[in-house]
Amino acid sequence: MPPSLTCQKQDREEPPIPIKWALSPNTLVGTKPQEALRKTASMDSDTRSLSPLPCSPQIRKSSESSTSPAQPAIAAKHPYQVDLEAGKLYAWCACGHSKKQPFCDGSHKKATPSITPLRFKLDEPKTAWLCGCKHTQSPPYCDGTHKEEFIQKAELPKQP
Repeated sequence: MPPSLTCQKQDREEPPIPIKWALSPNTLVGTKPQEALRKTASMDSDTRSLSPLPCSPQIRKSSESSTSPAQPAIAAKHPYQVDLEAGKLYAWCACGHSKKQPFCDGSHKKATPSITPLRFKLDEPKTAWLCGCKHTQSPPYCDGTHKEEFIQKAELPKQP
């Protein structure tokens, strides 16, 4: 059984949350990232572990007077097929403003400073479909949310 991993959250007052991830191969198991933080996913002999990195996009409390949390922009109405290398650190854009989709280029610092990228690393190389709509329940992977009406009817950000 793999060791417990620690979710490294930045700019948070509470201590890191110990979690376990079940992978099949290198795919996070669970329906929602929030649930994965609260409970241990079921483990089997085929389970592999990720490096301890942030577990989901970070949404920080803003000093602005806004009452609703920042929402990501819909960057695309489709997922991005990417070849991921083993051991390489990736930063998946969670805000939707990056010009290098599906990866972060730092645009969130100006556009939505309360949303930070999801950083992840794989144990094995893999071709994956990464979310382009930024509304997946299993970041950074596509879960088909882009097929929903609210995504398909949304206007995409203007490209320069």
